[in-house]
Amino acid sequence: MESPYGIYNEKDIEKKVYRTIEQITAKKYIEIASLPKKDFGGGYIANAKSKNGEKQAINIASISPTTVRAGTFDTLTITGTGFTPDLTIGFRNPEIYEEKYIPIPANHIVYRDSTMFRVLVPCVELTKNTTNEFDKIIIAGTGKVAIMKGGDVKRKSSQTLTILSAQNTYAKTDTSEMIYPILLTKNNVGGSFMFWLHPSLRGNQPILKNKLYSLNA
Repeated sequence: MESPYGIYNEKDIEKKVYRTIEQITAKKYIEIASLPKKDFGGGYIANAKSKNGEKQAINIASISPTTVRAGTFDTLTITGTGFTPDLTIGFRNPEIYEEKYIPIPANHIVYRDSTMFRVLVPCVELTKNTTNEFDKIIIAGTGKVAIMKGGDVKRKSSQTLTILSAQNTYAKTDTSEMIYPILLTKNNVGGSFMFWLHPSLRGNQPILKNKLYSLNA
């Protein structure tokens, strides 16, 4: 957009307005306040913020707790600023020596807003169409917690997260809400076993009866 008066910055105001008034009135103008550093013609704006405002800087203020177990559905809370929808959480990759980070699957984000992430700490096996086995298992390792965009780290926490142990879980896809333990049995104190069934089997009475029959046979 063009200025109808040919005024595009503070120098044009001084030259094309103030100087003209001086010639007419024979009096020198007095500057009460400095002129704003901006464009008056609607084009490029120098030394000014964008019309939408500057984005808030990405920052991690704290992580809590700082000691967890992976794959046991423990949640980690990350607080900070500038958490936009295109960002996610990454954990240290424990499979390699270098400090690399793995973004978590979408189904491990319990809650998010511009100042907080609440996530499950993963040790999850996914059925992905890949020939690389490392792409199928995502394990959180001890280290910093990262804010990531795509595969790039944007910010790391000052605190270190300690992973005491990991227990595999399973999910159909990285967006499926169904995540369940791979460990299906547990030793009870009295010497018996406790069994976990896949969620799709728990409400199927004929299958449950067959399971009980097989166990008692």
